[in-house]
Amino acid sequence: MGLELAFISTMTGAVIRQAQTSSLLTHLELSHSFLVSGSSDGYVRIHDPRTGMGRSGGAENLVKAHARSVQGLQTAGSYIFTIGMGERYDLDCMMISCLTTSRQSRPFPDPLVKVYDVRNMKALQPIPFSAGPAFIHTNPMLSSSLAIISNEGLINVVDVSDPAANEFYQV
Repeated sequence: MGLELAFISTMTGAVIRQAQTSSLLTHLELSHSFLVSGSSDGYVRIHDPRTGMGRSGGAENLVKAHARSVQGLQTAGSYIFTIGMGERYDLDCMMISCLTTSRQSRPFPDPLVKVYDVRNMKALQPIPFSAGPAFIHTNPMLSSSLAIISNEGLINVVDVSDPAANEFYQV
């Protein structure tokens, strides 16, 4: 059985449209008239529910956002924000004996919040957050404002249109 994305009518509960997906979806967000998904393979995909989603993987457009998986996804205005897992290669395995076998890597939180323009899926300047972002949340009143939160209680409020205007908080 393959992976599918199903659109269900809120009035009747009937399945309106189905589309095959190439990976397990971890996040879904609505942006304007598009549905944005983040997946366990690190891709962010744009789905247009009006077209029947007949393209490969059910996506109109896609971009590889993170090396491993998408851990958080938010949309605001024409922006898509993602956090995810990257890959770190094991330094103990950089010896000659390990180089003959497959490269050993392990997942770690990507220290960058990736930013994309939803209109053309163009990558914008990523937002660095060295504490390792665990959660992101957009401000509904300011579409370009994003709160980035770490597991240790560090909060960074960033205005994407003016990255120099950062506010840091410690909880």
